[in-house]
Amino acid sequence: MEAVRSIDELYEAVKGYDMVLCNDAPLATALNNRVDKAILGHFAVTPRQLAASKAVELTGKPLIDDIRLVKRVSVDTGYSLRYVHGEIGNIKTALRYAKEPRNLGRKAKRVWNAFLYYNTLERLMMSIEDKHLPEFYGSKRVAVVGSELFDELDKHMIPNSPGTDFFEITKEDSDFSIEEIRVLGNDRQIAECAADLARRCGPSDVAIVMDTGGAMADAVKSALYRAELPFINSLNISDLSSVRDFLEFIQLALSFETVKVRDVRELMSAYGGGIAGRYDMYYLSKFAGTKIRKSNRTEEILRVMSTVRDRTFGEVCKSCVPSAERPSVTMLLDQMECDKENVSQDLLDDLVYAVNNISDLDHNEQQSKDEKTGVLLVDCKNSVYVDRPVVVYTGMCGEWETDLTVLDYIDPNKRLDIEDVYTLRFKALIQQGSVRFYLANATKGGREAVPCKYFDACMRKKHYAWEWDELSEEEKASDKPITKFEQIAERIVTGTWKIEWRDRSAAGGTDLMEDQGPPEAFSTSSYIKFLECPRQYMLSRLARTPDRSATYTGDRIHDYAEFRISYPDIAKENGPDYYAEMIASECAPLNSPDLENVERSKIFTAVRMIDRFIESVGTLPGRMVPRAPDKEEKNVFLLHHGLELTSENSEVQLTSRDSPLHGIIDMLWEGVIYDFKSGKDNAPSDLIKKYDLTKLKEGGSRLTEHKDSQAMFYIALLESCGMPSRNEFDLFYPQQAYRGQLEGREPDVQSCIRRVVLEESWEDALRRHGGNVLSAGKYTKYNLDPANLYVNCASILGPDPRKWDPESRSLEAAAVSLNVLGKKRDYNKTCTGTMIDAANAVRKFFLKDIQRSSQPNTLFIVRPVLEKFKEDLRRDMDRLHSYYRGEFPTDARIKCSICDCRDMCVCECTVGDEDAGSE
Repeated sequence: MEAVRSIDELYEAVKGYDMVLCNDAPLATALNNRVDKAILGHFAVTPRQLAASKAVELTGKPLIDDIRLVKRVSVDTGYSLRYVHGEIGNIKTALRYAKEPRNLGRKAKRVWNAFLYYNTLERLMMSIEDKHLPEFYGSKRVAVVGSELFDELDKHMIPNSPGTDFFEITKEDSDFSIEEIRVLGNDRQIAECAADLARRCGPSDVAIVMDTGGAMADAVKSALYRAELPFINSLNISDLSSVRDFLEFIQLALSFETVKVRDVRELMSAYGGGIAGRYDMYYLSKFAGTKIRKSNRTEEILRVMSTVRDRTFGEVCKSCVPSAERPSVTMLLDQMECDKENVSQDLLDDLVYAVNNISDLDHNEQQSKDEKTGVLLVDCKNSVYVDRPVVVYTGMCGEWETDLTVLDYIDPNKRLDIEDVYTLRFKALIQQGSVRFYLANATKGGREAVPCKYFDACMRKKHYAWEWDELSEEEKASDKPITKFEQIAERIVTGTWKIEWRDRSAAGGTDLMEDQGPPEAFSTSSYIKFLECPRQYMLSRLARTPDRSATYTGDRIHDYAEFRISYPDIAKENGPDYYAEMIASECAPLNSPDLENVERSKIFTAVRMIDRFIESVGTLPGRMVPRAPDKEEKNVFLLHHGLELTSENSEVQLTSRDSPLHGIIDMLWEGVIYDFKSGKDNAPSDLIKKYDLTKLKEGGSRLTEHKDSQAMFYIALLESCGMPSRNEFDLFYPQQAYRGQLEGREPDVQSCIRRVVLEESWEDALRRHGGNVLSAGKYTKYNLDPANLYVNCASILGPDPRKWDPESRSLEAAAVSLNVLGKKRDYNKTCTGTMIDAANAVRKFFLKDIQRSSQPNTLFIVRPVLEKFKEDLRRDMDRLHSYYRGEFPTDARIKCSICDCRDMCVCECTVGDEDAGSE
């Protein structure tokens, strides 16, 4: 690969000039930072910066910003804000590569004509000619750096004076090679390695190059947050709480007649009003008209909401938004030119669209201090030079490529020239920094990762066909298309080094992350992974799967449950809402702005219900013990109060004495296992499907639904640990209460509980849970009791009702014993049919491993089923150990599209549309 000049080398070449013109804004900034002499005016600038500085002087008026441009063109043409924003983006892109866009349709042509009417930077640069250039440069000696990167607009600014010299960014007769590329399994591993490098080298010395619009950006930001490392991040207006609250307030006001008090109570509080929680189920319009006592501020806000369509956006802002938050809102209204417009749904939709999609909004000065310094996040598609000593390159696959198929408004013949420009930009970008780390994906979408196509354009020496026979073997090898990272680097290293985020020295190692051999026990989640797909199980041991916002929120709710059990006095003193607010402020923003308040409501309901549930059970802290040492994250509520010990009755770690079982029980009290479920509530019928592992064990079903074994797993675990057990497992779903609230019902603790109990025998199970089994008229006629029927049939057909053959003629003795006889005290066909049907009903009642009880929200397991589960589990552990000793199965047993480890898996995984048969 041809080498490029570094920033320091370029500065040494141009420092004697009066002005430097370059296409890359970071390069201009870097050159200006190296100036070591007094200078008046600009030194290094981009053509766009220089043109903008003279805009008022040349045109007599300032340039229009993007948001006002889109708004005004939308008004001029009558087209929607969304359509105009998209077309103006296309037009601006086309002007970078052509004198004007071509092949415009009728609507696009109208947008183009309206665009030309306004004083934009693009229009100004298009009009600049040679005769205007002396106004920019005068008699200055100008150095033009990297003119081959200049686009059509930039070229208007190149001076034609004799004092102008051109400098290429490439170096003649000098090559650049990549010594090492580290190949890792997935984006999260790459992100954690990048964050570890930033921690070792110092955040302010590190830049991370990535696709800022893809999954890698989320992974990197999450890793930096977890490592508590600052990074430079551009704050979008949609991140401002004041703007979000105002837009939500307008939306709620427009729905004044249909929303309920609970929907606005939190926002009302933020705006200085207040409504008691006992009025949550009132319609807001009804509440406003009642004589219930309200504060003056609440009355004012309700009055504004009820008449919002008769008010302008500016009036609503002035009346309701607190003065400290008002500047952000007024700035947005001013740029959107709707300050004096009456409130309407259409204008509100435009505001929401602008906030979420148009980046040219004047709110950067509100960026937090923590996001103005630290690690520099660099966009791989729009960057050339990076002024940091340590540069980390992440991914380097197809996501680094710029899609030129979107350039419909330029001459197709020019696309090869554009590709050459992007190749040169990539060549320079890949050589930045004094120390470089290249972290690549091993697989993408279940297939082996293919390097970015620009590697091929930069490195491959393409020869004519007639030269082929004269080439050496080395030259022939260099002519092969680059499809693997092995063709790029001198050395490929697989796997990550050992990373420890807390309490370790800065010295790094080179140890690969390896599996330490077969475990001695399964956890409930690892057991399901093993049954679903052995590949998934092994990969999940090597690398953690990606975080999800729902999992993150669930962890925090479990933290609260642990804290509430351990320190009930402190929890009661502050109240559940105090801790719910801590969770919501951290977790609710993980959702889209539209769903944030919904998530907040769910979190508040979950915390309140857990508080009420623990109070109703009567759980006491008991003995205080150190928290489980293998917990990755500390309990945020313990940290908040400076506490370390936790109750022995919460987060109870157990390991079986005689079975390969290990688990952590959320709450253990008086022999009952309690598990808190922060996700969607499951009806008993849903739980029966989840706990049925038959299809999963058979394999080949390509199941998509989630399976579970928690109930049987934990009951077996508690028994085998020798602890007192009431053979009961209770799942608590606080979101059941939230759903009930939405349907207008009062929250009820009991409705949130799903109970699973263990019965010692089939007979006990029938007696306690089979009340509906023989409730039909033909059975009640003979007073058939399920338990008595079982006793009599078991003596004839065997103890396991699932193996009964009800067609057996020997049921006559049971019929006589149970008084199932005809009027003449004989055993006729009717009696035969009744006995067969009754025996069949009992058999079907026990067909699945776990069954629904006639008691509400209750399921049950029978002892023989539990014993078989433990036998299967021991057999599966033996099977896992055999995999470590011999050949590992290579078939994927579940749909790869739903597997968390898909990106780490090897290429035999099924990808794409299974129905199409693609492999």
